[in-house]
Amino acid sequence: MIVAGRTLYEDGEDLFLMLYSPSADEWRVSPFPEGRKAIGGMVWTGSEVILAGGDLHYPDDQAWAYHPTTGTWRELPDTGLRDVEGVEGVWTGTEAVFIGGYVHPVMTTAAAYNPELDSWRPLTEPPEWIDHHEMLWTGQRVIIYSGNTGPGHRDRLLLYDPETDQWSESSPIPIEPSQRLAGVWTGDQLILWGGYATYGTGHPNGDGAAYDPESDIWTVLPASPLAPRCDHSGTWTGQELIIFGGMLTCGSPQELADGNAASYDPIAGQWHALDPDR
Repeated sequence: MIVAGRTLYEDGEDLFLMLYSPSADEWRVSPFPEGRKAIGGMVWTGSEVILAGGDLHYPDDQAWAYHPTTGTWRELPDTGLRDVEGVEGVWTGTEAVFIGGYVHPVMTTAAAYNPELDSWRPLTEPPEWIDHHEMLWTGQRVIIYSGNTGPGHRDRLLLYDPETDQWSESSPIPIEPSQRLAGVWTGDQLILWGGYATYGTGHPNGDGAAYDPESDIWTVLPASPLAPRCDHSGTWTGQELIIFGGMLTCGSPQELADGNAASYDPIAGQWHALDPDR
């Protein structure tokens, strides 16, 4: 398992990768390349970690690759990305696709990196600004849910085909627009749950929906045993979605949802609260 993080000090900060081996039950830490201030979009290719673009308040257009076996970094060729904040990435099996983020005044960017060719190609950019988005790979298409909605930026789910370089949009989303939610791909559908309604009511959400891209049909999930929340994790086990942790309040003051979890079975259409003592 590889985690990218940032340690803050009074006079600065450090960026690093933390690598965990389950078999050895050991952690090791690798510092970022000197001078890089952003984590950016993070993609695992099967042999390397690819980092591209920037973070909030740290716009960047560069990309780096990290090899965990050798513990070495290499700077990648010119990405073709704009200086972007908040880009996200997915691995398609042959390319690391990076899309979205905030770039003033254009608002977005898109490019793909092929490790075998060590080269980038520009992608057709999404039809609207995408920020604070969930981004998943289905095996055929990239699915992007952009929940940071507001004036001039409506709630939508976009699909991108990297082979045809074309965008499409789903039928209307039947749940409240949110960001900081959890999304998983089950193998045949996308499941979204929770999040934070940044505009309008401004409260954490406790609703969810499943989307089938082949039929373009949404199904609203039944009520969850969990309280509404944001910043929670969503994990697909192969049979169930597990929601864990997060924040019960998404602004200030902050309240953690410690030890609180539930699983959702999409075949049965049922939630189950998980025992916090197990």
